Parts: sequence; C-alpha cells; structure tokens
Amino acid sequence: MQGEELALYYKILGLPVGASVEEVKRAFRKLALKYHPDVASQEFQDKYEEIVRAYHYLTRKAFTQCSKGENRDKKRKLSEQAIDILRKLENKAKRANLRVSIDLLLDRLKSDNLYLRREVVKYLLNFAYEQKVLDAFVELLGDQDDEIVKIAIKALEKVNHKSALPKLKDILINGRTSDLKKMALEAIVRMGGEEALQVLISLLNYPLVEVRLAGIRGLMFLGDKRATPYLKALLNVERDAEVRMWVKRVLENW
Repeated sequence: MQGEELALYYKILGLPVGASVEEVKRAFRKLALKYHPDVASQEFQDKYEEIVRAYHYLTRKAFTQCSKGENRDKKRKLSEQAIDILRKLENKAKRANLRVSIDLLLDRLKSDNLYLRREVVKYLLNFAYEQKVLDAFVELLGDQDDEIVKIAIKALEKVNHKSALPKLKDILINGRTSDLKKMALEAIVRMGGEEALQVLISLLNYPLVEVRLAGIRGLMFLGDKRATPYLKALLNVERDAEVRMWVKRVLENW
C-alpha cells in the first residue's frame, strides 16, 4: 500500500496519518453509527463500505506491525539465550578434556532452540577434524534449517570429507533451494577425485533436466576427461536442446 493510499484511509475516517488504533476504532464507531444502512438512506451504502474498508485495513496493518515486532523481539531473545548458553557451555568445556567438550556440544544439537543449535554448529568448526564431529556434520546435511546445512557443507568441503558425497548428491537432486543445490555442486567439484567423478557421471542419467545439467556443469568444472565417453553417450540419446548444447560445449573445450 503506497503512502498516498494509506493517507486516504486515514482521511476517510477523519484522522491524521499515524493515528493510534484506539483512535481508528473510535472514529469507526462514530461514523458507522451515522452511515450504517440500518440508520442511513441507501445512498450512503458506498460511503459505509468505504469506512469499513478503511477500518479493516488500518487495524489489520497495526496488528501485522505488532506481530512483526513481537517476532523480532522473540528472535533476539532466543539468540541472546543461545549465546549465553554456549558461553556457559564453553566455560564448562574448558574445565573438561577435549572428548567431554565435544560430547557436550553434540548433545546441545538436540536443543529446540534453533539459535543455540546454530551457535553450537559454528563452534563445532573448531573440532572439524574429529570423527564424531565429521559424522555430526554429515547428519546435519539433512537438517531442516538451511543455515545449519550451509555450515555443514562448508565444513565437510574444507576437510575434503568424501563420505559426505552421497548426501551432497541428495541435496543437489532434492535440495529445498537453488542456493543449497549450488553449494552442494561446488563442494562435490572441490572435493574432486574418483568419488566426485562417479557422483557427477551418475547424474547424467537422471530423469530431471536440471539434474543432468548440474552433472554436466560439474564435470566441466572438474575437468576430468575420463567423463568424455559418458558425455558422448548422453549426446547420442539426449533430446533436450539445452542439455545437448552444454554437452557439446564441454566436449569442444576438452
């Protein structure tokens, strides 16, 4: 709703822009008594409907703003609680050995506080070479929070943990967002090696065009010419024009 239109709603109720919700309600009650079809002639029907529209919009707008403010406050409070809990956890961990510290952190991943879980995942990056932590990061690739998944992808890519390739492939195929799919493809390519090559080749036979395209682009970035026979075989049966174009581009570059 533009500013001029918003001002018009206030004007309909005879109020200045920015009037409080209580003022809106009082103005509406006063005008409704005057222009309601039960007490006014039919010629004021449009006027009454105008008043009702203005009232509903202005009160709904106030409710929405209030809800947004409450949500922001709640998120800030949860985030502050998360940092406080993590700080206490760190202090406790300093008094324990490394194994106990990791176990304490991993246990907090079960928390219902999303902000705590995010903070814990970030802190676990300090122990990214520990097997327990690597296993946890692989599991987190299936998390419902995209931010946590992104952190896990970066961590596993950094340590070149190839055991994560099957789950990265799953994100590439079924990921919720294009950002996650892009990150998964980049991680597969950067990990490289025979395992990454086979994952990308396996995508060439996938039914969805976008998945086949991802596999071709991944092979292009990987630059492993052992994929040449597979790309040629795809070119012989592929019907999608964009897929064919990309296959030809890769083969010509090679």
